[in-house]
Amino acid sequence: MGALSSIMVIGHSAGPLVTGIIITIAGYTQGFFAGFVPALVVAGIFTVPVRDRSGNIAH
Repeated sequence: MGALSSIMVIGHSAGPLVTGIIITIAGYTQGFFAGFVPALVVAGIFTVPVRDRSGNIAH
């Protein structure tokens, strides 16, 4: 549990830190876009395994 907690703490603190730097340098639009793009990519990655061969999302 110690390693998992350490990784979670680093992730929870690095996200706002990096986003704050991006917002400071480039502005709010680019900062939120920088968060949107990885979320969109991860959503796409997670939808690939749940599709069946007919192209429908499996239930």
